[in-house]
Amino acid sequence: MTIKSLMINRVETRYTAEYIADVFWKQHIAKVSSITLIPYLKNSEIFSTAYITIHAWCDREVAYNFIQRLKNTNKEARIVHSEDNWWPIEINSHNDGMLEVGAYTSKFPLTYYESESTEQEERYEAIDRYMDANFRNVTLRAHQATAHGLGLF
Repeated sequence: MTIKSLMINRVETRYTAEYIADVFWKQHIAKVSSITLIPYLKNSEIFSTAYITIHAWCDREVAYNFIQRLKNTNKEARIVHSEDNWWPIEINSHNDGMLEVGAYTSKFPLTYYESESTEQEERYEAIDRYMDANFRNVTLRAHQATAHGLGLF
């Protein structure tokens, strides 16, 4: 089963579609082709449901592990996006897995992902190697990566 669409149920309005796409890309999980943020009101607060369309999954162990967590319905799949902040993520089974609504949808052409510098990409690869060797199945947060001298964040 190829997963092409994901959903995050409770995204605070301060987080943009660009922010979410960058989280997936910078963590070497996926290139996102579009994100639709549908706002809703809950207990006098505004949140959004994010519908994320995947263009391509990264060819990395972290992406493979993430996909395996998504497929396991007995466990919650999460993505850490900053320090101790994370979102629970699930496979989107609504709207045939796709949803684009005019002003609520942001699209990300492949050129969006070409702005990464070679130096930054090399740093990400070094971090991946370090993670594989020392922290299998663990996600480092920014302060942890800095403490280990990885200097990513």
